[in-house]
Amino acid sequence: MTGAAVHGRSAAGGPSAPGRWRRTRLLADLRIADLLTALGTSLSVTAARRIVLAAGAAGALSAFAAGLLAARVLGTLAPGLPSAELFVLLCACAGAGLLAAETLGRFRSTVSGHPQRDFFRALDVPPTAVFMVHVLPRLTAATASWWLAGLGVLLGSGGGTGAAAAVGVLVLPVAVGTCTAAAALWAAAHPERARRRLPAVAAAVALLTGGAAFAAVRLLEDVLGSTRALGSEGLLGSAGALGAEELPGTPGPAVAAVVLALAGAAGAVAGWRALGSRPWSPPSRPAGVRRVRLQGPAALRFARVLSAQRAGGWRLRAQQRVVLAATAVTAAAVSAGAAGPPLPAPLVLPARPAVPEEVWNASAGPATGFVALAVGLALAELVGADIGFLRYGRQLRTAVESGAPAASVALGHAAALSAPVLPVAVLVAVAAGTVTGTASAVPALVVLSGVWAATIAEHLLPPPRTAEGTGGESPLTALLTVALAAVPVVLPMSLPATAAWWAPLSALVLAGGALACLHRALTRR
Repeated sequence: MTGAAVHGRSAAGGPSAPGRWRRTRLLADLRIADLLTALGTSLSVTAARRIVLAAGAAGALSAFAAGLLAARVLGTLAPGLPSAELFVLLCACAGAGLLAAETLGRFRSTVSGHPQRDFFRALDVPPTAVFMVHVLPRLTAATASWWLAGLGVLLGSGGGTGAAAAVGVLVLPVAVGTCTAAAALWAAAHPERARRRLPAVAAAVALLTGGAAFAAVRLLEDVLGSTRALGSEGLLGSAGALGAEELPGTPGPAVAAVVLALAGAAGAVAGWRALGSRPWSPPSRPAGVRRVRLQGPAALRFARVLSAQRAGGWRLRAQQRVVLAATAVTAAAVSAGAAGPPLPAPLVLPARPAVPEEVWNASAGPATGFVALAVGLALAELVGADIGFLRYGRQLRTAVESGAPAASVALGHAAALSAPVLPVAVLVAVAAGTVTGTASAVPALVVLSGVWAATIAEHLLPPPRTAEGTGGESPLTALLTVALAAVPVVLPMSLPATAAWWAPLSALVLAGGALACLHRALTRR
C-alpha cells in the first residue's frame, strides 16, 4: 500500500474515493452542527442525524398519505374532476417556483458564494461535496415529496387514470428535480463576478423575449389557421370536444415529461462535470465605495444612503435577477397579446373540453394576485435583510438623536425599502393587465404590500438578532408577514363586490402602518 493511498489521495494528486467520501461526511456533520448551533440545542451530531432520517421517513409517508387522501376526497366530492391533471398543474407550478428559487433567489449562491469557501479551499474540499451537502438534500426532498404525492394520487383515484396520465404524474416530479439540479449545478459552476448594467441587460432581455413570443404566436396562429377547415374550432378544438370514449388520451404530455426528464438528467451530468473540473473561484474584490449625493430633502438623502449600503451584496444581485425575469415575462405577455391569441380558450387539456372563457376570467385575477403576492414577499425578504430596521435601526435612531426630523428619517427609510420594489411592481401590473385584459394598479400595490407587511411584522414580532446584526429565522414573524400581505388578495376573493375598493384601501393601510411603526421605533425611549 502506497503512502498516497494511506493518506487518502490518489496517484493523480486528488483525493481518492474513500477520502472524498470521508470529507463529504465530515462536511455533512459540520452542516448538522451549524444547524444545531443555530437552533440552540445541545443534541449530539449522531442523535441529530437519526432525527433527520426519521423526519425524512415521516415526511415521505406524509406526502404519500396527502396525495392518497386528496384523491379520495376529490373523488367523493367531485367525481368528474380530473385529479391527475390537477396534480400535474400543481407540480408544474411548484417546479417553476423551485427552479426560480435555485436560479433567481438566494439559493443560487449557495455554493459559489458560500461564506466559508476559503475554509473549504484550505481543506481541499471540492465544490461538488458542498453541493451534495448544502443543495442536493433540498432538491431530493422536494422531488421525493412530489413523486410520493403523485403515487398517492394515482392509487387514490382507483385506477381511473389513463396510462399516459399516470406516466406524466410519475415522471414530471423527476423532470422538475433533474432540471432544477442542472440549473443549480450550472449556477454553482459559473459564479457571478462583474456588476451588470441592469437597464441595458433588461432592455436586451425585453427585446429578445418579446420578439420570440411574437414570432411564436404568429407561427402558431398560421399553423392553427391552416386547420380551421377541419371544424369550426380547429384541430385542437375538435380534439378537445371529443369525449374520453372517442379519444382515450394522448401521450403528448407524458412524452414531454419523459423528454424533459432525460434532458434534465443530461444537463445535470454535464453540470456536475463542469463543477467538478473547476477549482474554487478566488474571492471577488470588494465593491468600491459609492459616493452619495447629499443634496435635496432629508428623506431623499436617507433613502440614498441606505440604498448605497446594498452595493455588491448577493441580495442586490438576486433582486436584479428577479427584475430581469419579470422583464422577460412581461415582454413575452405583451408581445403575445399584441400578436393575437391563437385559441379562443387559453388552455386545452387532452381528451377534455377547452376551459370556458368565463372560468378563465374568474381564475386569472386570483392567480395573478397570488403571483404578485409571492413576488412581493420574495423582494421584501431581499430588501429588508439588507436595509431593514433591524439592521440599521441604531444608526437611524442616532440620526434622530443628533437632530434629524423623525418624520423625515421614517419617510426616507420607507422610501428606501419601497423604491427597489417599485420597478418589479410596475412590470407585474403590466403583465397581469395583459393576462386578465383589465388594466389595474392592484397587482403593483400587492407587490408593494409585501414590503410594508414585512416592515410591520418586523416591529410587532421582531426576529432574534444574529451575531452579524441581521435578523435570524423567526416562523412567527414570517407567518405574520404572509398574513398581512395576503389581505389585499384574499379578502377581494372572498367578497368580490368589495374588490374595487378593498385592495387599494388595505394596501394604503399597510403603507400607513409601516410608516407609523418606523416613526414609533425612532421616537420611543
